[in-house]
Amino acid sequence: MKERTEFDSNLARAHSMNFGLWVGILCSLSFLFAVYARGGLLLAQLGNLLGIFAIILAGMFIRRYREVISPLTFGQACRIAFLTYFFASLITAVVQFIYFRYLDHGQVAEQMTNLLETPEYQQMLQRLSGQSDVKDIMESAMSMLYNPIQMTIQLTWMNLILSIILTPLTALIGITGGKKNK
Repeated sequence: MKERTEFDSNLARAHSMNFGLWVGILCSLSFLFAVYARGGLLLAQLGNLLGIFAIILAGMFIRRYREVISPLTFGQACRIAFLTYFFASLITAVVQFIYFRYLDHGQVAEQMTNLLETPEYQQMLQRLSGQSDVKDIMESAMSMLYNPIQMTIQLTWMNLILSIILTPLTALIGITGGKKNK
């Protein structure tokens, strides 16, 4: 049996790319189920479950890395988790761009526009902005909704922020349980 070595950042990055591919596929499927649900509760719930499973899977990948390849500290596990989510965000961004550019035909933008035009949302925008006329804010938001690249960039930033939040949780899943570090 091969002796376990100390932490190698290049090896960790390579494994994070591999892990990110699988997590990105699950996140992409989660996104597609969410946008195709459109009132179908079963698909929406399946999309949510896939998203949750992606987080657990990332933790399991880190645990497997710790058990088989190299012992990990919490910081090293966080690094692998963040890189995994970063690469998953790139995979998901490609799928989202393809969806918004070629498959959506403005359907998500239309749903968001309808939401933005509801009286409840208008009142919320007025309270948050402190302005009585939120027309400029609405026009800016609506112009972004009809541009596939802007939608993709917006969702990618949201994914990266979510990655920062989920990184410690995923690292904790990865360093607990299973075989202990030697």
